[in-house]
Amino acid sequence: MRPRIEIYGEIVRRVEYSKGDFIELGKTKSAIKEEFTGAFSSYSGFSDLKFIGSCATRNCVKWKKDIDGVVLLNPFSAREFRDRVQTVNGLEKITFADKCLIVGDKFDAEYNRYEVSIGCVDSSLSPYNSLGADLIRHPDFVAGRLTDEQVKDVLLTKVFLKNIGLYGKKVGGFAAEQIVIYFDNFDNFTKHLRVGKRIFIDFSGKYSGQDSPLVVSYPYCGLDNLVRISDEDFETMINYARKILDRPELFLEDSCSTVNRLFWEKRARTIGDKEELSMPDVHLNHRENKIFKKRIIGEGNGLRVLDVGCANGYSTIAINRGTSNSIIGIDSNKKLIEIARSIAKRNGLDTLEFLVSDASSIPFEDSFFDVVYAKRAISNLPSRKKQEESIMEIGRVLKKGGLFLFSDLLEGGYEHINKLRSVVGLTEIKLPYHGNLLREEDILRITKGVFTLECIDDFSSTYYFLSRVVYPKLLELGRMNVRSDSKANKLFSKLPSLGNIGINKLYLLRRNGN
Repeated sequence: MRPRIEIYGEIVRRVEYSKGDFIELGKTKSAIKEEFTGAFSSYSGFSDLKFIGSCATRNCVKWKKDIDGVVLLNPFSAREFRDRVQTVNGLEKITFADKCLIVGDKFDAEYNRYEVSIGCVDSSLSPYNSLGADLIRHPDFVAGRLTDEQVKDVLLTKVFLKNIGLYGKKVGGFAAEQIVIYFDNFDNFTKHLRVGKRIFIDFSGKYSGQDSPLVVSYPYCGLDNLVRISDEDFETMINYARKILDRPELFLEDSCSTVNRLFWEKRARTIGDKEELSMPDVHLNHRENKIFKKRIIGEGNGLRVLDVGCANGYSTIAINRGTSNSIIGIDSNKKLIEIARSIAKRNGLDTLEFLVSDASSIPFEDSFFDVVYAKRAISNLPSRKKQEESIMEIGRVLKKGGLFLFSDLLEGGYEHINKLRSVVGLTEIKLPYHGNLLREEDILRITKGVFTLECIDDFSSTYYFLSRVVYPKLLELGRMNVRSDSKANKLFSKLPSLGNIGINKLYLLRRNGN
């Protein structure tokens, strides 16, 4: 069993903002502040736009790009606030609140791909008497009490609550920060839960509100509870704390599942039916699809073909269009399956079938399919155990002698490319935070016995060398930005693949038996 501290470190690595993320966040905050200052500059009552929440305390999680803030006015004027907000450059889809309980007024919007939520309060109010004024002081409260090391414990607390469906509307980020400040670390918090004790956190010393199994008050005025959970919710917290303390690996698996689900839900919302949904690098995707199509056609006609992890079905259609095969795509994401069905119908391909299904429990009988393929689907599963179960399940539904096309990203591929990038002075390409990448030895070990390896096709070696090393260096020298859909990358995708440094490889496996 892996040490608990190692597991915690792996979870934090997956959810914390990178240095680049914080640089982008900082630039975006500066741009928003400049725009607001300009929009309110002629109003004497405006004193500041203050950022609050995780964007201010740096406890940001990967699954959400949000910026929260408060405009300070004295005197407060909802009309001035609304009129001037609508003149702020860059804000899109502005929606003002119908009713506000804490601030005087607020709006939600989008700015440079961030979700923005900004309220407005009277700056003359005291934090000891007002919820809105208390809210403004929260970043200062955290800064004075939370150490850099405890930031990781806050992230673990957020993930813990997200895994059981409580983080967000029921328990917010500031409550999670107070929990860690109060208990000192995440372990103490879960150990307290394990014994079933209620939690009462009131740094104000004034809270006299409604009784609750979990109270985290506003720390200056104490006028309200920051959390909204029931006795049943608290029981869920207790039971989950007991489980993960006994089985830390379960916490990692659940956290990986949560991060992966949120990643794909966001892409489904923002990209939907576009080809880039499952593979932003469209030229590499085209190359891969052609290879798949050629291999499947080589198996014959009238085949039963299964696409495991089909996402929005874009590649499913591209690979199988024009064949006489019976095609079924499965994915665990319901929204993506809905999109896949819509794309197929729009293209007049009603014979393609798309089903919501987990790869580790495929709803078909033994030896049902002639060909099964998985494009970067196995690396999206939350644990080695799930990956092994899914590959065995693929073996179960595949006919003896049937072909399994297993294409995925490899840790070793990233290592090779990053060594070359380092030589020419380029920064490291990070592993995808939402996946569990395999090594070649893992693939060979897991498939041994059920499948026979026919060949390994490193179809992306030349492409990755040119598109991730040579081309970016040339653009850097010319102070230009890299675009994955560039004409140069399109040219690189047409070239024959040489070497063994590709991040993405294809394993052709044949199901054992006669």
